[in-house]
Amino acid sequence: LKGQKSDIFVLLITFIITIFVDLTVAIGVGLILAAFFFIKKMIDLSDIRLIYRNEDATSNDNDKITLPKDVLVYEIEGPLFFCTIRKFEQAAERADINHKVLILRMRKTNYLDAGGIHALEQLINACKQNKVQIILSGVMEQPRKLLEQFGIIKELGQQNIFSHFNDAIKRSEELI
Repeated sequence: LKGQKSDIFVLLITFIITIFVDLTVAIGVGLILAAFFFIKKMIDLSDIRLIYRNEDATSNDNDKITLPKDVLVYEIEGPLFFCTIRKFEQAAERADINHKVLILRMRKTNYLDAGGIHALEQLINACKQNKVQIILSGVMEQPRKLLEQFGIIKELGQQNIFSHFNDAIKRSEELI
C-alpha cells in the first residue's frame, strides 16, 4: 500500500471484485484498469516543447548553443502514439511557418506508432507547402525502424536525419 495511488486503486478493486464476483472477472477488470492508468501516465509524461530560434538551447553535451536565424526546434519528449497525437498536432498548428528549417529533436521519443507516423506525415506535407525543410535529430531505434518502414526517412532524405543535435544544427546552417 506504499505504491502509487493508481496501483493501490487497481489492487483494491481487483480484491473487492474477487470477493464479491469472481476471480476471472476481477483479473479482467484489473488488467483494464492497469492499462488505462498506464496509458494515462504515458500521456502525462509526453510533451512537445518549442525552442524558439535564437534562444539558448542545450546540445547533447549540455553546452549552450544559439540556434541559427530562421530555424525552429521542437523537442518531442516521451512516446508519440495515438493518445499523444493531439499534443503534437497542437504544437504543429502553433508553429511559425516563417522559418526555413524545422528540427524535430526526438532524443527522448522512445516509442512511435502508426498514429504518430500519420501526424508526422501531416506535418511534412504542411512544411512542404510552406517550403520548410524538416530535420530529425536523436531518433531512437524503434521510431527509426518505423520511420524507415513507412518511408519517412526516404522522403526527408537520409542527409536530414542525425544522431546528434549539433549535427542537425550544422545541417540547418547549410540549408539557410
